[in-house]
Amino acid sequence: MFVFLTLGGARGLMFFLGQSAISIFVVETIGYIQHYGLVGGGDPVAWNVRSWLSNRLFVNNGFHAHHHLDQTLSCRRLKCVGVTLPAGYMHMFFLALLPPLWFSVMNHHPDMPSHRRSTDTHENQE
Repeated sequence: MFVFLTLGGARGLMFFLGQSAISIFVVETIGYIQHYGLVGGGDPVAWNVRSWLSNRLFVNNGFHAHHHLDQTLSCRRLKCVGVTLPAGYMHMFFLALLPPLWFSVMNHHPDMPSHRRSTDTHENQE
């Protein structure tokens, strides 16, 4: 932050703060997408993404469930194990920004654990 302030003045500081806010928002949204509706204890703990582009842009983060099963593996050795999201991270990210649409898709997903699946899209909102 000090470097941005020193080199860019007030504009540099504003850029740093804006970039930080956007980065935090993206990371937290992806975390929400990866773990939505999955509680562990026999259920899967994370969703996988089979999208080639998502896995290249997010360093195989789409194989997040495998990371939970074996934290010692490098990102290149992770594989798709368990349940998968209906689309890649970019699609799911924008879907998560529209909660009614997100819940209607995810709460009816065939891989959603049965205790989370609902016929009412608002019943299982977190």
